[in-house]
Amino acid sequence: METQNNFKEIIDKYPAIISEIDETALMAYANELSIPKAKDQLGKMNELISHVCYTQGISREALNSTSRGQYLVIARFVIWWCIRNQVFKNQISLSVIAQMFHKNHSTVAHGVNALDNLMFYDVELRNTVMRIANHFNRPAKWDNKTKILKVL
Repeated sequence: METQNNFKEIIDKYPAIISEIDETALMAYANELSIPKAKDQLGKMNELISHVCYTQGISREALNSTSRGQYLVIARFVIWWCIRNQVFKNQISLSVIAQMFHKNHSTVAHGVNALDNLMFYDVELRNTVMRIANHFNRPAKWDNKTKILKVL
């Protein structure tokens, strides 16, 4: 019963992202972390999603749509990459990220890997991701040896 009350509190506090996160995903996420830590991470995730939408000039509705427009796909990949690469120090699994965005975990894994590959060739995209990481006080650096963007 206590857990249910905590979930209701999370849902009430973060209504802006609940449309993207079903209750099953929220429960799985809260079980991975302690409830207070889950609340903090949801707030940061909400800020990340809002920031990416703002910087890319897209709406949350468009981001959550099933559209496969390249600019929307790249925005989703950036969000997933930032979550997975600990731009705000988290331990969220691919399956939980996938549930939050109503996707398959392999889709999220593909998106994270695809963004790593795209950043190898697209310096502008790499710089965008670096600016997003810097916005969250997590400097990112391009490693010329491994050809991977690393969050410090």
